[in-house]
Amino acid sequence: MTPDRRDDQSEFDLLADNVPAMLAYIGADERYRFVNERYSEAFGQARGQIIGRSVREAIGDAWYVLVHEQIAQALAGSHVDFEIAFPRPPGKPLWLAVIHVPHRNDAGEVDGFYAFATDVTARHEAEEEIRRQRGRLAHALRVHTAGEIATAWAHEVTQPLNAITNFVGACIRRIRSGNPDPGRLLELLDAASEQGLRAGRIVHRVRHFVRADESKRSEADLRDIVRDACALLEAQSQSVAVELELPKRRLPVHCDYIQVQQACMNLLQNALEAMAKEENGSRSIEVRVARARKGFVEVTILDQGVGLGPTPDNLAFDSFHTTKPGGLGLGLSITKSIVEAHGGSVALSTRTDGVRGASARLRLPLAEDLHGEGTHRGR
Repeated sequence: MTPDRRDDQSEFDLLADNVPAMLAYIGADERYRFVNERYSEAFGQARGQIIGRSVREAIGDAWYVLVHEQIAQALAGSHVDFEIAFPRPPGKPLWLAVIHVPHRNDAGEVDGFYAFATDVTARHEAEEEIRRQRGRLAHALRVHTAGEIATAWAHEVTQPLNAITNFVGACIRRIRSGNPDPGRLLELLDAASEQGLRAGRIVHRVRHFVRADESKRSEADLRDIVRDACALLEAQSQSVAVELELPKRRLPVHCDYIQVQQACMNLLQNALEAMAKEENGSRSIEVRVARARKGFVEVTILDQGVGLGPTPDNLAFDSFHTTKPGGLGLGLSITKSIVEAHGGSVALSTRTDGVRGASARLRLPLAEDLHGEGTHRGR
């Protein structure tokens, strides 16, 4: 029975006002039949200003456009459950968790619906603050990582710069000899240009990696993310060999490029450090990117290090847990946080293919479904 048809309306009002939520009843004509005190307070209007008016009139066009589809669904007989943000000054939205429950008359026809809403603004603000804190902590870790690879990176950049100097010097000597060969000069200048581009790519990767931008998500090819992370690892350690296996077709993921790149980089560094403990061990890391179950893609990183040892698989991702002297114990924790924030998962396990070492698997949802992909290998 709807509120406007109850015999003891005052008793119903008292009960509704003690419900810890916003409560309203809206008829088939989208006009309010009842609102409790919390509802009227939330919209800054007295009950008399709301009851009898249409939803559009009561909340305004800007807010009505956000909920008219859910109202239509409820009046069509569907139970609707959703969260929505209403804009309000000074720029902080009012977040509501809303449930629409259709009401049917004795003939089984929908003649209105109940609207229940709770203010979840505090939860959303707390989640946003957690995201900001995670971003700041992740940036600090990237800067720390960049510091660790600074020496190797400088060496990597020095090589193309020295090559450029040598190629240009050879051109100068040929010109001064009085008998330059234009074809040979062009070959030397082309080689110098290529080395310049190589140095630029190295600088771009590191600058891109350590920048402190706000989290921005867009569609990216996961193959590019993993390829860049592997290049950074090889710049960090000249002795490591990364065997990279990528599908031939794009793997689009909706993500923050830098954050996912950092997650991959953290797992790669973990593999590198595991192998560093082996005095005469292999320096090879296998990285495979492939479709997982429908709608997901998986990055698998296989090392030939000491393995997980006595550490439980799930404990490795706890904050401040570390097996490295002087380690912060944040790399894998941040990795898990980043991946889960993107709707994915990450796990560590002991290799099961008969090779000593560990396996790290990072899984993310694909932005779209792809079919008929092939595979190629690279370094």
